Amino acid sequence: MCWGEKRTGKGTVADAIREALGDELSRMFTQNEHVVGRFAGSAQPLIFNHIEEAVFARNPREEGPLKSKITDPTETVELKFKTPYEVPSFGRWWFNSNSETPVPITYDEERYFILHVDSGRANDHAYFSAIRQQLYHEGGLGGMVDELMKRDISNFNVRKPPHTEYRAKMVVEMLTARDRAIADILIEGEVALLDHKNPSDTLRVTLNRDAPTWVDKDLVRAVLNDAFRRYGAKEASPADITKVLNDLDIIDGSRNAHKDRDQKAGYRFRPLSEARTNFAKKRAIDVAFLKGADGVRSPLEEFQDMVAAARGWCQKFDTQPGAPANFKDIEKVVVELERRIAEAHLANDNDEAA
Repeated sequence: MCWGEKRTGKGTVADAIREALGDELSRMFTQNEHVVGRFAGSAQPLIFNHIEEAVFARNPREEGPLKSKITDPTETVELKFKTPYEVPSFGRWWFNSNSETPVPITYDEERYFILHVDSGRANDHAYFSAIRQQLYHEGGLGGMVDELMKRDISNFNVRKPPHTEYRAKMVVEMLTARDRAIADILIEGEVALLDHKNPSDTLRVTLNRDAPTWVDKDLVRAVLNDAFRRYGAKEASPADITKVLNDLDIIDGSRNAHKDRDQKAGYRFRPLSEARTNFAKKRAIDVAFLKGADGVRSPLEEFQDMVAAARGWCQKFDTQPGAPANFKDIEKVVVELERRIAEAHLANDNDEAA
């Protein structure tokens, strides 16, 4: 697929391939029904199908037939007033579009290789006229075909196309309502249930950037179901929400009541930076899409940073002269603080695992 702005020359290569193959083996389509409609099959199977600006991404009834046409070894031909019959499929598909989501390309979709057409030559008629002159009047097309025929593609796996930056952008646009709702939490760096009548009453838990964050389970479910409704999806059951958070590796699976701390059951969110990385990996998108608020550092982490700075100060005087008279007493305090920080981390881990 060639994706880009208008008048950037997206059709230049496809036009050349169609010219090389001829009308009997190639054709351009601009309407969806000509591609996936009931009578879309050609009596003469095509090698090259050039799809110009048709959009298939948002219609579930078209998604399946399009996938089948791209990958199935045979296709059904149904001509008007004729009995349908099956023929071998040798079709190759080329899409040109300026739509953000021209085809249904999800994170686990491997049918499409997405190329971005730069807009630097948009409306540069002299530039494209020179290309067409060389292609069609000075032997360029023959040279292109000769080079393509000689190219060694024996190690190329057609079912594993390269993942490009613009493929990732299309995947983002095609995220499900549930994925978008979870992505919103990761982008904002917080779990927040907005009270539109009284904004000051908004319930909010900011996620720790580099440490786990415990969040009330009911709050998480309320926030996500509110987002699902905004994105036009149905509310999810508690089990479904737990499953999707686990599948995306956003939480570590610990859901504990902590009755002695008077807390309801909750989710232990992974550190924000880790959760963003996991989501991006699971959905094959650029983690930069999730870069929003930085979250917060827990009080324990901030205290640990101060003690680490004190440790660095002590180490400096271990190797350099000029230490204060009470240096050894200060170092003992630092050692004790380090011990207590380690105990606090262990206690937190034990609380979550209890």
